[in-house]
Amino acid sequence: MTTENVNRARGRSRQWQVPVFVAGVAALALVGFARPMWHISDSQKLDRLLSEAREALGDSPSNLKKAQESVETALQRAEQFPLRIAEAQYLAGEVYSRLADRSVPSESAPLWAKARLHLEEAAKREVPDKDRPRFLYELGRARFHTDAPPTQVIDCLAPTIESASDDRAEGYRMLTDSYLRLTPPNLQAALEANKKQLDLPQIDEKLLAPARLLRGKLFLQLHQPSEARKVLARIDKSTPGIYAEARSLRAQTCQQEKLFQEAAQLWEEALNDSTRTQPNSPDQIHYSLGDCYGQLGRSADAVAHWEKAVQDGAEGAQAAMLRLGEMKLAKQDLAGAQGSFEKALSGIKSPGEYRNSLLGLKEAQRVIEKACKSFRVQGDYERSLKMADLYRKLALPEAAQGLIGEAADEWARHLDLDQKKKPQALKVHREAAAAYEKAAGLARTPADQAKWLWLSGDRFRKAQDLDQAVAMFRAYLRVEVSPESRGQGWLALGTAYQEQQKDEEARAAFFKCIECPGVYALRARYRLAKMHIDEGKLDDAELELKQNLQLLEHTPDAEAHEITLFMLADLYYHRGNFRFATMRYQEALDQYPNNPATITARWRLAECYRKLAQQETSRPSYPNVNMFHLWMQMAKANYEKLVDDLTGLQARGLLKLDGEKILHQAEFMVAECSFELEQFAEAARIYDILADRERYRVDGLTALKQSYRCYMAIHEPEKARGALDRLRETLRVLDDNLFKGQPDDMNRKAWLKWLEWAEKQLKPEYR
Repeated sequence: MTTENVNRARGRSRQWQVPVFVAGVAALALVGFARPMWHISDSQKLDRLLSEAREALGDSPSNLKKAQESVETALQRAEQFPLRIAEAQYLAGEVYSRLADRSVPSESAPLWAKARLHLEEAAKREVPDKDRPRFLYELGRARFHTDAPPTQVIDCLAPTIESASDDRAEGYRMLTDSYLRLTPPNLQAALEANKKQLDLPQIDEKLLAPARLLRGKLFLQLHQPSEARKVLARIDKSTPGIYAEARSLRAQTCQQEKLFQEAAQLWEEALNDSTRTQPNSPDQIHYSLGDCYGQLGRSADAVAHWEKAVQDGAEGAQAAMLRLGEMKLAKQDLAGAQGSFEKALSGIKSPGEYRNSLLGLKEAQRVIEKACKSFRVQGDYERSLKMADLYRKLALPEAAQGLIGEAADEWARHLDLDQKKKPQALKVHREAAAAYEKAAGLARTPADQAKWLWLSGDRFRKAQDLDQAVAMFRAYLRVEVSPESRGQGWLALGTAYQEQQKDEEARAAFFKCIECPGVYALRARYRLAKMHIDEGKLDDAELELKQNLQLLEHTPDAEAHEITLFMLADLYYHRGNFRFATMRYQEALDQYPNNPATITARWRLAECYRKLAQQETSRPSYPNVNMFHLWMQMAKANYEKLVDDLTGLQARGLLKLDGEKILHQAEFMVAECSFELEQFAEAARIYDILADRERYRVDGLTALKQSYRCYMAIHEPEKARGALDRLRETLRVLDDNLFKGQPDDMNRKAWLKWLEWAEKQLKPEYR
């Protein structure tokens, strides 16, 4: 390049500096002029701090240190802007909850407490809508980790897990646990939350196993063992400890559900498990295996495992000894059984010292009770008494004699079923009563003594030893303090006196019973009424029964109410007070349709209505025809109901002889009521049916006579003539013996005379 060209180029390169310099000077002047307008307000600074906190939280991973610094400064500035405090408190709460997540468990508690403090402050104000779901979720988490009431946790987590949670599995786990913390726990809701956790896409079985284990336990609490086993069976060996616990639960539920083969397989697997995660000790497994094999009929295997449990010691040994005793007893090795039972309980002095998770106290009591009964049934009374004495280690001391009484009771009840064994039953009832009497002498408290004395008196009464029964009931009344129970005692004493035919003593006992509160006073009152009726003191009886019904309005007792109603209705019936009788019979039948006296009561109710109808027509002046028809219709309806009920019993072969007689009478009364109501066609139809059925009986003559009257009333002389012809033929073939014992107007001569009269009533052409 020439020298001229070089100089020209250098000149051009320097020319740009001038305008740049001028522009810089202008910019500086502009900045100086505009600086007052560029000042940042406190509100803008707060916005920047909150934005910085959000950005730091949103970083991956979150920059919690920066977020904490920003949010703490923001909290100070937010005091000037009340509407922004909620947002600042929320972000502070989220910062501390994340810090708690990253900390070790031993250091997280104060961080969770601080997170909750900020979030609760935010909850007092209006959190921005965009933050609301996330805020509620974080508040729920903070409450969960600070042991807030579970309802508060649930209210926050339930609506926000799906929309605001970073870890839905954790959210549903907390929600499940919160439902379980309720009082009482909401098992169904916990189960649903747990299902949502398991439905989340998971690959790692180690994360699913705890949730599945919990689900299995929830199903067990909900009494759904089959569903529990299905869930527990899905847990694999990748989590040995959880797998072992699930296997143990499966085995236990199989055992409880009597799936002994499956349970045995699981216990065998547990027995051979070499890991140290096994939740059951060898003695427990051997006992459980023995139980399964015993139920499967593999007695030798059961004995082998129980003997190994005995060798292992601990609670499995104790439980196994009791089961071995049962097995020996079943094989009638009485001495061996006694030895096993005594060895199993050798270190026990009282019920409080018996602790066994494999065979609980109630089951141990049942085993010894059963042994006591078995020895007694086999006639080994000495060993039975030893078992009763051994039973004192598991129950109150006097219960040993009580156990003997209970065993005798069971035997006596069995004997009661056979009338031929009644003498033996009375003897065993007496043995039970004597045992209870001894138990009363051993009782430690008046309440227990009263209980045994009551049982003793009742069993002596069943044994028909009324003197001893009276003595026990009187002793019972000396120690019993409960006013209502004393009423029961006086009632029992009065009943025993009645059975001894000591009416005055019975009456005095019943009056003492009436002084006591409760239902027994009501029962004593109707017994007194019955005594009044037997003595012919009907006014006194009526007064007692009416008073009883009034008292029953305040102290309901079905037994007393039922008996009182029927008794009062019968009293009104026998006294001819048919209107009141109908009210009480109807009430009794409506409320107690299964009472043994229902048939008789229904018959008497119908009779009351019929007699009320007759009273209307027998008035000396102005008979009430409308009331006559009303009463007669009610009578007919009840006779018809009686016929329907008795016909049903007859069809099932349940109708007894007295019921058949009432059915026969009721059918005639339905026809008679129809006649009285001038329903002559219906009455004739019924009488014709009865005449056919009773063709060779005197009642057949009555049916034909009434049939004749019906046809005459509806002006059908031809059918009336037919009824008379059938009556004449029936009268001709009936044996004279059938008329013996009949009233004078029902003998053969009277029937012939009536027949002659009836024919004269027909027009000549029908004679």
